[in-house]
Amino acid sequence: NKAADSGYKAIIVLAGMMENLRIQTQERLDAEFVGLDSKYSLDKKADSSMRNIPVGVGKIPPFNQNKRITRFTSVMTDFKISVLKSMGLNLRDLNGTALFVVKKNKSVLNNLYEWLTKDEDILNLPMLLIDDEADNASVNTNSEEKDPTAINAAINKILRCFKQATYLGITAT
Repeated sequence: NKAADSGYKAIIVLAGMMENLRIQTQERLDAEFVGLDSKYSLDKKADSSMRNIPVGVGKIPPFNQNKRITRFTSVMTDFKISVLKSMGLNLRDLNGTALFVVKKNKSVLNNLYEWLTKDEDILNLPMLLIDDEADNASVNTNSEEKDPTAINAAINKILRCFKQATYLGITAT
């Protein structure tokens, strides 16, 4: 919440390596940050009443819908380029803050990077990347003579594609 209030336009949350952790994190951010359930937010077949069900902070009057959070993932959908294309979602038309809750998975992270850089190499948006369980797969465990590990390399590529990027690693250990 403070990151969005401080002007970050893209927030990427790496929610661990398991889909159940990603779903749990998406649900918490839906309730505590966005205020709307994301279950059907990226389902083109769902009508608008199903896409805008208030949850958590969204049930507290007066809910400020002027603070727009655009979700590029949902409880049902990790980051997928095909889903974003079908919904017409992109960062150029962003009015508010973009939220991505993704698994820490090489394919997902590389797809995110490819999508982010499809139009330009460096995005002029302030971005916060929150790495939950930063001690799991994020750290480059290879020696300096070898290429970085796949997850570490993917995270670094994403960080470098923003003109202004902040990395926040969180771990319980």
